[in-house]
Amino acid sequence: MNLLAKNLASQLTPTEDDLAMFGIGQGTPGAVTSMSRAMITTMKAFSLGLTSMLLMRGFNNDPHGMFAGGNGQAAGVAGSMQKMLDGLYKLGKGLQDPSCAAKTLSDALVLSVSGDTFKQPFDRNNWGDGTPGGANLMYVMGAGHVKTGWFGSLDGANAVKAFDIATGNNTGTAYNTVRGQLSAAAGAAALFAVAKGDMRRVNDFYNGPAIDALVNLNVTG
Repeated sequence: MNLLAKNLASQLTPTEDDLAMFGIGQGTPGAVTSMSRAMITTMKAFSLGLTSMLLMRGFNNDPHGMFAGGNGQAAGVAGSMQKMLDGLYKLGKGLQDPSCAAKTLSDALVLSVSGDTFKQPFDRNNWGDGTPGGANLMYVMGAGHVKTGWFGSLDGANAVKAFDIATGNNTGTAYNTVRGQLSAAAGAAALFAVAKGDMRRVNDFYNGPAIDALVNLNVTG
């Protein structure tokens, strides 16, 4: 009823100060500007208790050859993304978590990045779509609930090796033989962070091997 009875446009619309916080200005890639605006509006919606999740399409361009002329173009895009993510957490620090008066949204923010291909990391000239072993990656910032580090391995010989879900250690096993299990475990770890460490909620959707090695089971504070 609160949502239906009020026009919340003024409370959700990004301000010039918000955009400056995210580093938006002349030369910022269009995709970063669009993502920043979406993040700002969503964080404000989070603080009002209107929603608890944002699914956002990232870059929808054709980046082949980005590194062919050196690192300048890629460095510029990466710098804009850094400012965007810094702004996301700065904005969140000024907004109360509606589910916990003692915390800000930055304390509870979970961010995951995934896609259908991360390009060929060992071919600077073309940066082709095919990834080593057909592998994919998931990056997660889990508000302290997910262990830091890299699980599995990827080397310059285009060899992708799996990790042991039970221990988190690299196994030397070819990734493509266990990709389904690893994908499910990675998703479960991200869900554990979203559920704020409630493994019971994870088990409502996941029935694979225990993911204790991928997450921090006893986060307090």
